[in-house]
Amino acid sequence: MRDYVHFVGDTLYADKSLKEAASLRSCINRIILPMIGDIQLHQLSPDRQKAIVQRLNSRLKNDETISLTAKTHTQAAYRLLFQSLVQNGYPAAREGVRLSDEITRIKRQNRGIINSCRENHLDDTFRAALFSVLAPADRLYDLWLVALIYTGLAPNEIPALCFGDIDQLELRDENCYTITVTKQIRDTNTVCRAISADNDDFPIHRLRRVVLAPWVANVMLKYIEYLHSSGYSDAQISDMRLSGTISGKIVGAKDIRDRINSIMQQAGIPKANIPRTKKSGKSRFQTEKRDIELLQRDAKYIAKCCGADDAMVHAMFGLPATTMDEQHYLDTLCDDYAVTRYLRLRRYTPFSDQSVPQRRIFRIENNTDTAQTIRINSNYAILASWRSNN
Repeated sequence: MRDYVHFVGDTLYADKSLKEAASLRSCINRIILPMIGDIQLHQLSPDRQKAIVQRLNSRLKNDETISLTAKTHTQAAYRLLFQSLVQNGYPAAREGVRLSDEITRIKRQNRGIINSCRENHLDDTFRAALFSVLAPADRLYDLWLVALIYTGLAPNEIPALCFGDIDQLELRDENCYTITVTKQIRDTNTVCRAISADNDDFPIHRLRRVVLAPWVANVMLKYIEYLHSSGYSDAQISDMRLSGTISGKIVGAKDIRDRINSIMQQAGIPKANIPRTKKSGKSRFQTEKRDIELLQRDAKYIAKCCGADDAMVHAMFGLPATTMDEQHYLDTLCDDYAVTRYLRLRRYTPFSDQSVPQRRIFRIENNTDTAQTIRINSNYAILASWRSNN
């Protein structure tokens, strides 16, 4: 096996990135070959391969010097090695490919995603108070800024984006509006400068596609009507920043924070007590000051109420970095993804009597002696569970 790995060389990792290839090469040379390197290829019987996987699992479980990342890469390296053997005329190695799935997987929480999706949020009373403050017609601009925060934009992204960056997907009976985040404003002590996806310091997890919930789209259309009534043409509005005021002034990230914090103070929203769990398992409360981050947390909570799992919330708000390469990351931001999010976000509006989407409980009885099939049609995601078999 050691001679075979030396013979095939880097062709094993031909379709991998340099960083991933280095990790896989290290796992093969440091963990796999010391265990199976002296085995002859013709000796790779199914029983022998099963015994190898059992020994490998034992080492991965007991060797504390092997990192979690290395354990994860070991499984991929093992599969890669045996796939190569099959492709080069050793059909008995197919068993090794199958057994590679039985190599111990390290199941651990992705702290980056979990930390970006914590659900502490406004309760119904405070959320209603917030939008009551924004209800008067002369607060339309403030409502627009708050709506953008609930869309998933950050304060340093709002002043960098224009109305022309908003794309419209035409559905059968309605329109889905999306914004592809390609730039943001970086605040310094003296000047604000824009960075975009063309800059090396623009993280890939900031390059994402946010979808306007229907209620946010309604606010946008009202604000555009207001700009029209103020004498602006469609071409002028297209070039306007999302944070531009009627006077033409561009409100910066700090100004947005201060303005929204003032709105929250007017609504009587207090500071937040957020539950935390220590490594010991004991819980505690961490007090967070009242600021725009509380609205961002509430936006994540609403998204999860509308059917988004942690991975989708991660894609929506783009907080922790992702290890996905750029092309695959962009593939996740397709129109299908946007429409799926739109249909789920249809379930909520802060202007209705229902604060969050309500669950529907159906009582279904089968009085026949045979099994029956039922079908539930819906415009958004369905999670069906049965209380009993009766």
